[in-house]
Amino acid sequence: MLSVRAIYDGQKLKLSKELNISKPQQVIVIFLDYPDNGDEETPLEAKNLHALYAENPAFDFLASEEEDIYADSDLKVKY
Repeated sequence: MLSVRAIYDGQKLKLSKELNISKPQQVIVIFLDYPDNGDEETPLEAKNLHALYAENPAFDFLASEEEDIYADSDLKVKY
């Protein structure tokens, strides 16, 4: 997989660097900034996602002692 930054001007993608690709390739395009489209629903912000995760019972298993497999001594860098 190759990742390349680009700018979309509403019609074309302009890559930040030239690529030597001679045949059609599949791509995934991810827009880093969400466009302001007026009435359309905006995406969830990270703080709202954290609240959803905290409420979701699917993550309850993480609270069990068996899942706590790491210790501070496992850290390469302590923050």
